[in-house]
Amino acid sequence: MKILMAVSHYYFFTGGTRTVMKEFSQKLIKKRHQVDILTVNVSERGEPLWKKEISDNGQSKIIRWPACKPFVRIKYLNRLFPRIFNSIFFLKWGLRKVLKDYDIIQFFDVNDLTFPLFFFFTKKPKIFVCATLAERFNLYQNSPIPRFILTKSCSLYFASNQNTARILKELGVDESKIKNIPYSVDVEKYTTALEKKKDNIILFIGAFEERKGIHILLDSLWYLKNKVELVMAGPIRDSKYFNNIQKHFEGINKKGFHKITYLSVVDEKELIDLYQKAAIFICPSISEEFGIVIIEAFACGTPVIASKIGGISYVVKHFENGILVNHEDPVELSEEIDMLLNNIDMRNTMGKMAREYVVENFSSEKVASRIENVFLNVKN
Repeated sequence: MKILMAVSHYYFFTGGTRTVMKEFSQKLIKKRHQVDILTVNVSERGEPLWKKEISDNGQSKIIRWPACKPFVRIKYLNRLFPRIFNSIFFLKWGLRKVLKDYDIIQFFDVNDLTFPLFFFFTKKPKIFVCATLAERFNLYQNSPIPRFILTKSCSLYFASNQNTARILKELGVDESKIKNIPYSVDVEKYTTALEKKKDNIILFIGAFEERKGIHILLDSLWYLKNKVELVMAGPIRDSKYFNNIQKHFEGINKKGFHKITYLSVVDEKELIDLYQKAAIFICPSISEEFGIVIIEAFACGTPVIASKIGGISYVVKHFENGILVNHEDPVELSEEIDMLLNNIDMRNTMGKMAREYVVENFSSEKVASRIENVFLNVKN
């Protein structure tokens, strides 16, 4: 099969969505399918460029399509169609010739509807991977035109969990078009290493923005009885929020009881090493569609304490592979961290069950086979 993955901001993608896209493409390529990337051609500053560029990363062809922003100065569109419509690019004519070489088109980003809109009347099978939809539910619910484009543009919709499937139905997608396809992790790369475990390290991986709840995690440290080293890594998406967080953890470090280390963005090798060293992984999100970092931690045998929200509740099994806490409650979070830090046997048991759970349900090989079967059925 020839698959075209279309995403507007490919070169600016960070975090879970990019990881999902990478896992999908690599495993399909391994199964001898051709997977190419179509994206908007933008400068390093994010400005659209009116020229086509084609490159090759050794596995896939990357097509950067000419684009401009015709709606950027029409301010009233922000009131009518909050953010979504104003983010749409206008694409240069000629994409139809590109599409004829592919069997299936796959969209990834619910934050930008450029490609779903421009391919709306294309007869090819189209599949939307609805990453981050839970965080954008209110926006789509209150914006009829973006909602129409999202829900009527594709043949199938991939939901990573029951919560996302429910949201798609609420927005108007027919249940027969929704496929429950979970995100995945390479369990041959992400492995356990008990000899690396450090009893006092707790870990946060994720983007620095308010919905990730980092401020709640920092607040919990003031109530924590055990002395810990909190290691944090991830891109800065909201600089104002990051500056406030930075002042917060500088204050905690000055106090001298806990230690906080921020590592910015790390490569995959370092990321795996962090998961393997951590005693506990913390996911304090206020809003989260799935949390691929959770299954990465699980694959490395690290128990997780996470907010009881969104799709997380379908992944973290309370007191089996991790612990669920009420979101925005730093006191409860601190109590559960202390409890796990004081009980190494429970941590080891949860870590073992977490690893087994991921291998059984979220291994990239198994998920890729499910995706391949769906694609073959759609193509035929």
